[in-house]
Amino acid sequence: MLDTGSFNTTPGKVGSPNPTRARIVEGQRLASIAPLAMEIDPLFRYQTGHEDNSTYAWIDPGIAGIRSDHFEEDAKGFTVGFYTWGRSEYDSRIAQSIAYSVLLFTDESSASQAARALYEREQDVQKHLQFAGDTFPRGPVVVDGHPDILAWTTYDGGLESFKAAGRFVIHARISDRLGNSLHNIELSKLIALTTKTMTVVSTQMQNFTPTPSDKLESIPVDHEDILGRTLRRSPTDNWTDAPGFYDRHGALHLSRDPDNDAKLFAEAGMDWMAYNGARLYRAKDAASAQKILDAHSALGKVYRLIDPPKNLPIARCYEYRADEYARFRYQCFVRYNNYVAEISSAQLIDIQQRTSAQYAILENSK
Repeated sequence: MLDTGSFNTTPGKVGSPNPTRARIVEGQRLASIAPLAMEIDPLFRYQTGHEDNSTYAWIDPGIAGIRSDHFEEDAKGFTVGFYTWGRSEYDSRIAQSIAYSVLLFTDESSASQAARALYEREQDVQKHLQFAGDTFPRGPVVVDGHPDILAWTTYDGGLESFKAAGRFVIHARISDRLGNSLHNIELSKLIALTTKTMTVVSTQMQNFTPTPSDKLESIPVDHEDILGRTLRRSPTDNWTDAPGFYDRHGALHLSRDPDNDAKLFAEAGMDWMAYNGARLYRAKDAASAQKILDAHSALGKVYRLIDPPKNLPIARCYEYRADEYARFRYQCFVRYNNYVAEISSAQLIDIQQRTSAQYAILENSK
């Protein structure tokens, strides 16, 4: 018998969404279209993936680094946003990075007005801010040939900007941590990357079809029960990212290694991924699912293999043993037919029970 603790072991049906949840699901849909950082520029192929407690679809603008104190006033007609990022190096301390959000509005006029209002609000605040070690000039930046890109430099040498594009507002932040450390920021390169980001994102988002406002609360909240097959969260979990489901492209936003995962997912026929108390991938068959498990469980030398949960020898579990920060000390991987689950926890008993419960859910979904 598996030790599943207090975790549910039966698949569930996801109920109809309330208005807030419906907006979040719409935000998660944006992941299917929003370009990855590496699709903007192949240099930016590293992400934090499941080691980070990050929020992708959002309603609170503070999550995306947008000033929130007057947001409702400045962003009338806002529906939901989606935040994503990538960096040039695995080590964030020496990396350049692209981080951006797409903000969906009810109409183009609202988006256009919001882009200007959010920019002007930020400039008004910037005039009165002082930072310790504020060694870089701050203020508005003209992007030649692109008057619709409203940009400014930040206290740490980064470049932020807003741009309206149809029913969207794009908020981007380009930074160079190594240049910051060396006090050698090349503004022209930041401007060029900002322009490229805005061009690629605005072009790609033309392919998104928003859900009509009067249909939002009937938006699908699961796809072929993949979210229902995923381990539910514990009441003590403090994760900020909402449960959801993503198609192949959307899942890459949540990947630690999107460049290799793009190839892996295509080869494995991975079409949907759900995220709740675990991550659950659906492949085209059992052999393909095993390929995902083998690739994702190759965690490197800073992890050591540990015993699997009792009576679940097919699970592959690891303990993180390096000194640098990692949100989760333990990770387990387990396959059932064409599904692969990835489970994380800070506690040994907890990871064992979560992994056992996730396997039981899949077994009980037959």
